[in-house]
Amino acid sequence: MERDGRRLSTVELTAGAFTLLAGRDGDPWAQAARAAGKETGVPVTAVTLGSDLEVRVAEGCWEDVAGLTEGGALLVRPDGQVAWRCAGTGADHGRRMERVLRRILDR
Repeated sequence: MERDGRRLSTVELTAGAFTLLAGRDGDPWAQAARAAGKETGVPVTAVTLGSDLEVRVAEGCWEDVAGLTEGGALLVRPDGQVAWRCAGTGADHGRRMERVLRRILDR
């Protein structure tokens, strides 16, 4: 992965915060994760990989390794463990992300 011309790892990208990593067509998941973070009071950093120049990745490479389609996403806990994964686009992103985050936080 690359940000601002600098190579970085997923560990660097997700360190210390709840972070949603979405495939290049996963912006609905990213928006839903940010909103769920606000609703629960737990900030969630959300990055749509490869859809814009924020974080560039080799085409298809990241999704293949993560076991996702371009519309999928995964949520990483602050300790670096994957807490949740949706391989595809899914439905009702907002409600689903809030439910996932509340379940992880036990709230």
